[in-house]
Amino acid sequence: MIIDRERDMRNIQRSWERQGMEKGIEKGIEKGIQKGMKKGLAKGRLEGMREGQQKGSKQEKLLFVRKLIQRTNFNDREVASLAGVDEEYVRGLRADL
Repeated sequence: MIIDRERDMRNIQRSWERQGMEKGIEKGIEKGIQKGMKKGLAKGRLEGMREGQQKGSKQEKLLFVRKLIQRTNFNDREVASLAGVDEEYVRGLRADL
C-alpha cells in the first residue's frame, strides 16, 4: 500500500511537471507572438514613413519642374540640371503641359 501511494505521488508530480511545462511553452509562444507583432508594427511604421517621405519628395520635384517649365524660358537640359532630374522626365512633363 505504501508502494502504491509513493507511485501515485510520483505520477501526480510528473503530471504537474508536464502541465507546468505545457503552460510555460504556451506562455512563451504568446510572448513571442506579442514581441513579433510589436517589432512588425514598428518596422511597418518606419517603412511607411520612408515611403511617404519619398512620395513627398517626388511630388515636390514634380511641382518644381512644372514651375520651371511654365515660368522660365529654360530648355530641358537646364531645367533637368536645376531640378536634379533626367532630361527625359522634363521632356515628358513639358509634353503633358
